Amino acid sequence: MLAIVDQKELLIDLNRQIEAMRSHMVSLGTKYDFLHPEVQICSKRLDRLLMEYYIASLHLQKY
Repeated sequence: MLAIVDQKELLIDLNRQIEAMRSHMVSLGTKYDFLHPEVQICSKRLDRLLMEYYIASLHLQKY
């Protein structure tokens, strides 16, 4: 049961990180443009967070 709670907390935390990174990326894209290197780096970080979220959600579905 503890593992389910931990997974749910992980998903909540990842969701917060994803939303913060998405907001940051949009701000950078507005300030520069969406092809700027800083925006591309942010986009890759967002991709990694989204993949982590997806994998964590798959583990939660097993329970």
